[in-house]
Amino acid sequence: TPVSPGAGSEGHGTLANEAIANQKFLQLLKRLGLESHYPKKMGMGYFHTICKTSLQDREPSKDKELPFYFLQKLLTVDYGVRYLTCWGKSSSGLAPVPQTTEQKQEPSDSFENFFDDLGEAAPEHDSRDGGVHPMDLQMVIFHCADDFLRQTLANKLAFCQLALPLLVPNPGTSHIEFPLYALSQIQRSWKEADKSGNYNNKLISQAQTPIVSFIRIGSSASCSKSQLLNALLSKRKHDTFFHRHCRGSTRERLLMEGVVEIAWYCPRGSPDDTFECCVAFCNLHGDARDHRAQLQFLQEISAVNVALVSESEHMDNRGKQLLQGLLQSQRPLVCLLTEKENVAVGRPGKNITIGIKNSNEAQVMVQLTKTISNLLEGSRLHFSLDACLEKALQHGFFVDADQPTCVMAKAKAKELVDILKKEKLSKIKSQLLPLQGRLWYQAARGCMALLRDVLSYWCSHALPRQLRPQFILASSSLLKFSATRDFVLSVYFV
Repeated sequence: TPVSPGAGSEGHGTLANEAIANQKFLQLLKRLGLESHYPKKMGMGYFHTICKTSLQDREPSKDKELPFYFLQKLLTVDYGVRYLTCWGKSSSGLAPVPQTTEQKQEPSDSFENFFDDLGEAAPEHDSRDGGVHPMDLQMVIFHCADDFLRQTLANKLAFCQLALPLLVPNPGTSHIEFPLYALSQIQRSWKEADKSGNYNNKLISQAQTPIVSFIRIGSSASCSKSQLLNALLSKRKHDTFFHRHCRGSTRERLLMEGVVEIAWYCPRGSPDDTFECCVAFCNLHGDARDHRAQLQFLQEISAVNVALVSESEHMDNRGKQLLQGLLQSQRPLVCLLTEKENVAVGRPGKNITIGIKNSNEAQVMVQLTKTISNLLEGSRLHFSLDACLEKALQHGFFVDADQPTCVMAKAKAKELVDILKKEKLSKIKSQLLPLQGRLWYQAARGCMALLRDVLSYWCSHALPRQLRPQFILASSSLLKFSATRDFVLSVYFV
């Protein structure tokens, strides 16, 4: 049973929250110096900019330097882009050193005074502006980038083995975007354990894979959903999904609420693979009670749902209705209770409840991995991103692949590929790139022979020392002229 949208009584509160979020987003744009690039006004030229700062190996010292450094690190496929923060004095992330005054006190009452001072000097809320959250930086650049730059950003993030945005709420409105075009050129390779032969290597947007969705109901201060996902995806502590314990994380996270990220587990065909087939993992950020549209979309495409549930004994009506809808759904549900210990109940192949309070992380991961694997074995529901397009349109999501610029780009690319497929590649290369074929080989041999003759003449005539520089300059000029002439002629005739 799909989760029904929220009641109309929540409309006024939603509009108010959107207005506040929009104001904060505009302040973030101004803080990063990106006002002129929003929306979708940042092109590929900004990504490939090389300046003096590009050659310096240092961290940004001002907030307005963050976007440039982010793009530069991503251009070089630097995984450290995930933890990029500003190292200026105002946002270094270091607590101020408390000012102390020396007072003469008797040794006998120093212990009592220590606790009195703790009570009197209770830390107040830090009113200073904190640093920009690394994921806010990534998402604000995503909102400013045009469709072609978004595709490049997604490809680079995929090279870094980082999660990619699948559903992106607009910062100022209730519209949700499904960036299919941005994800359309990402390739993945994997090898399933029960199949022999070569690796599967294909565009991940066309790959039919089971989807496992992770959501959170309530606020969980003791367990991180993203950390659980990272442990499932990698045994080497790789932060595919950004979590609260990552370097640079702050409490103030503006643009990740309601974002759905996706990452893929690709097996190697070895016995120690966590899963036997390629599996897509989706992560809904924020409380699922506040993001009904994203939750309903995930329910329709997921083979297994995993819900991290807190406040189970004091859950409000919205949470109870949401959880009831998940339990009554056709999809299997794994319910992780953060306030229960040693609970593992449920019908085999349907709904399973696991208590994770005070549990060893390794034991939880073994149990969770085994549970998900068993549920996937009994499920035949596979989706590709291309197949999710229809679902996204049914929910009224904005799809970038339907925009005129993306449609035209795909048409031009297809036209070019069709031209290349009509003739053999060797023939096309000989026509369009004549210097890279036999002509280039002959020119190289001619240059070598010319240089050999020059050196031979030099040795045989024993040129005076004062004439040698002039002779070398004349020889190099002759070689440059010959190469330039051949290149210009070849370009002219092409």
